[in-house]
Amino acid sequence: MSRTRLCVCLALLGGLVFLASCAPGDRPERSGQARATPAAPRVEGRVIRPAPRVEAVVVAGTLRALEETALAPEASGRVVSLHLPEGGPVRQGELLVKLFDDDLQAQLAQARAELALARQNLTRQSALLAIDAVSQAEVDAASLQVSAAEAGIEILQARLRQTEVRAPFDGVIGLRQVSPGAMVSPGTVVATLRRVDRLRLDFPVPERYAPQVRPGLQVTFTTGDGGPSYLATVTATEAAVDPSTRTLEARCLVDGAPDDLLPGAYASVSLSLPGNPQALFVPTQALIPQEGGECVIVARGGKAVFVPVRTGTRGAADIEICEGLSAGDTVVVTGLQLLKDGAELRVGTVDPEATATP
Repeated sequence: MSRTRLCVCLALLGGLVFLASCAPGDRPERSGQARATPAAPRVEGRVIRPAPRVEAVVVAGTLRALEETALAPEASGRVVSLHLPEGGPVRQGELLVKLFDDDLQAQLAQARAELALARQNLTRQSALLAIDAVSQAEVDAASLQVSAAEAGIEILQARLRQTEVRAPFDGVIGLRQVSPGAMVSPGTVVATLRRVDRLRLDFPVPERYAPQVRPGLQVTFTTGDGGPSYLATVTATEAAVDPSTRTLEARCLVDGAPDDLLPGAYASVSLSLPGNPQALFVPTQALIPQEGGECVIVARGGKAVFVPVRTGTRGAADIEICEGLSAGDTVVVTGLQLLKDGAELRVGTVDPEATATP
């Protein structure tokens, strides 16, 4: 009796062990049971809003004196006196260089004597005409002699002015190039006169930006040593683009130029030019390189749509989209590697106020 009970217990125990060892996967599935669908990936996006585009352009410029001229005589001769204070100021009209003019002074004295004689003759002829002692033709001839003598004096005075070099404006004299007693001729530079109380800034602008550079535009610049920034205002531009360089020459007036800025110095000029006021920008990480161009992923109807785009101005964090997107599109900015064209997605964080510009 005890052996029978032992056999029954062992049989029950073996059955339980067999049932426990069977894996759930070994059990047959029920007909019509649906498998679980994987959840759509969660990504972050940005709603594209129009924003004004500002283009930053950096070009090389040159500082120049507000006025600058090379002083040279208009006639040949010997220098008899000099007033060229090197590095010193001079006033407009001040005599700087005088050439030998004794011969012209003698001719002028003779011309003045001839004029006095011609005037006396005209007075005498006019008195004789009043009593019909001479004809009107003789009086006209005497009057013509007076006019000729006066013209001769004016010619000599003009020649005398050519023996002088005077300051055409207030400024500072540079280094003297001649000495007293030197023989000079027209074109011989004796010194350079500059007006340095205010400075000009000249710089070329690439042709594509030429229409945006107009008088009144403010620019900033730094000198070659990378010092502080200074302000300048565009006063004029050339009337045409240089065909050899494809640039437009612009000129600025430096506002409150300090003494440490010197004419002729190099300047790095920065221009902030207004661009498209309704430009569209996306973060640079949203761009996907592909064969033949670039594209972005746009969330439409809960699905990912790969849209080819044409890019424009690139900034530090954003890039302009010239074609392919419209205002209000939601561009995916994270999880790009998880998506395929037409795949379902869930947009987590959307920045509706994103209006960044480069």
